Amino acid sequence: MCPSIDSMVSLTPTLVLLGSMLCVKESRGAILSMLDDQLNQKFIEKTKAKFGYLETTQQCTIFVPPDEEIAKTDPFNVQYHIANLAHRLYSLPPHIVSERKAGPFIYITKVRGDDEDQLAKVFVNQAEIKMSSTKYIKDPNQALFHINRVLEPLRVGGGGEHDIFVKEKKRHPNAYELVLYDTGFKLDNHRLKTQNQSNGDRDGDGYDKADDWNTMLNKRGFYTFFIPTTAALQTAGITHITTNIGRLHVYERCVLFPYATDEDYELECKRHAEEEEYAADITEETRGDPTEETTEGKVTKKSAATEEKTILRDKKLKCFVSFAYEKTSKHPYVRSMVVEGNQYERSVVVEFAKPNIPVKNGVVHLIKNVLCHIDEKVVSAIKNPRITNAKYFSTFAAGIKSKIWDDLDREALLTAFIPINHTHINEFMSSLEEGSLITAGVSEIPLKFYFLPDPHEKGKERAIVECRGHNTSVELFDMDKENGIVHLVYDMLGFFSGTIYDRMASDEFQSYRDTLRIADFSGFNEEIKKTNQKYTYFVPSREAWESIEHQYPPAKKHLFTAEFRVESRYLLERHLVINDEYTAEDLATMTRTVARAIVLPLLRDFLRIKVSRIRDYLIRYNSLEIKIVHRDIYCSNGIFHVIDSPFLEKEDLTIIRQVSETDRLRCNVRFSCASFVILTAVNILFYQS
Repeated sequence: MCPSIDSMVSLTPTLVLLGSMLCVKESRGAILSMLDDQLNQKFIEKTKAKFGYLETTQQCTIFVPPDEEIAKTDPFNVQYHIANLAHRLYSLPPHIVSERKAGPFIYITKVRGDDEDQLAKVFVNQAEIKMSSTKYIKDPNQALFHINRVLEPLRVGGGGEHDIFVKEKKRHPNAYELVLYDTGFKLDNHRLKTQNQSNGDRDGDGYDKADDWNTMLNKRGFYTFFIPTTAALQTAGITHITTNIGRLHVYERCVLFPYATDEDYELECKRHAEEEEYAADITEETRGDPTEETTEGKVTKKSAATEEKTILRDKKLKCFVSFAYEKTSKHPYVRSMVVEGNQYERSVVVEFAKPNIPVKNGVVHLIKNVLCHIDEKVVSAIKNPRITNAKYFSTFAAGIKSKIWDDLDREALLTAFIPINHTHINEFMSSLEEGSLITAGVSEIPLKFYFLPDPHEKGKERAIVECRGHNTSVELFDMDKENGIVHLVYDMLGFFSGTIYDRMASDEFQSYRDTLRIADFSGFNEEIKKTNQKYTYFVPSREAWESIEHQYPPAKKHLFTAEFRVESRYLLERHLVINDEYTAEDLATMTRTVARAIVLPLLRDFLRIKVSRIRDYLIRYNSLEIKIVHRDIYCSNGIFHVIDSPFLEKEDLTIIRQVSETDRLRCNVRFSCASFVILTAVNILFYQS
């Protein structure tokens, strides 16, 4: 049946609108018509200037980043996301020439799965391709890949003669040209020239000290360059990059990007025979005259040789380089490991100043320190950290008396855990009294370490540190210093800003699940949520309740029901001391002082216990001996200790059993009475009918 004239008129605007939308999509080019107008709105706007080219071109490959990532990048270069040949996912070559001026390369990294024939992941520079979202069309051959990050090319900037260099050569610079003309490129204000490159520094025989370093940077092929910035070299006390230092920072026949390279992938820095001979020459030179005259006065040759020695001059040592990532944020670093024999001796973690700079002969990563070079102590790493995320903790460190730092600095071997969660650090700082200085004393604070499967990375583990019952993850481990080692952790050890209830409810191992469940029936949890009171809470662990179930199975069954909420509340009140917070050592000291059971106030009664310490802290409650499993768990409204058994004796179990039998009897009486009433009513109705 045909629609009426009125219906046809009402449909006309809709048909016109659909027609216009189709025209818009066709005008984008065939492959771009597959993009979502809303999800890829910014990318479509940026590619308007290329619509004509994409319509007429025979082939192209397009890499499309998310709009939210494009919004963070200014300016966004769309030409660097387009190649003039069509490539399918499995046939992507190691490098592709982009449509950007001078044709800079786009580098491809393929990650194989357990089966070598299967692709697990594919990366374009540092961006991962969403393999399930790839699209292809024929006639013309075009390919579209969605990626999770923006691709950033090397940008020209700064003005002056260095701009002319790029324009006249009409080609993309290599690593050497990047360093030589560093002010002509946008490198986030980082400078790369060494002192001898700037001044033409030569030794007595007219040999340019930078020649070997420049040769390494100017080589043809594909390399990964880790180039320390000028500021990094100055901090390390290095005036020029020698052959030995240079080889630690250049790796051939590979182009490695963070995120595209797994942290288990290592590159070995190989030593050449001539370098070993040079090391012997330096040793011989230092045996002669230890000083030489220069225009600036006497310079000690021995110190220069010592500097070389610290940058891996021992021929027995080897160096390996890999990437490292923070566990939570996945923030990347470069790790260099100095190895003697088959054992790792030292690990140096360096932060990127500006990573992922594509050049003609590979990729350049600017770094904030020299690889395989340890030139700071643990205290310096805390107070004046070179890693950005560790600087939040330095604010807290500034409030500690300088004498404490001086004493620590003289220690021969230290291990430091530096938190990086600035929100948690600020909460701790806010909890301190205004204007107070933090002091330190000798006390035993046990640390426990767990290695758990990483839920985000198959086959990987994450390390957990437990301090006073509070857990935090190790974000970055094994950063060696001159007198110890530093690890980055997420939260401050042993501190929690919430209430006792918050801490128990947020425990990722659900250690306090049963105690919270019993307390819910009687509303007892509302007590430990209060912030205007201080408590000391003895919390039975999950294993404690399981042991009660084995000793007397009905007890746990009855306590975990709403009918026994009065009895369960009375039992839990026995575990909650009010008006003050006591550490395990406080309780043991009080017991030793009075030489008898100490009396502590409860909500409606008093708790009489003895606390002693032989190896572990033990609580004597009447006839029970209970072990404190985790002690001194500090929260904003008090402190709690985890115990391996509740304050529950046989007499309590007898009372519970009697109450249970009474309730069962009452239930049977009610059932019998109800049955009698029903039967009587049925008989009456039967006889009446």
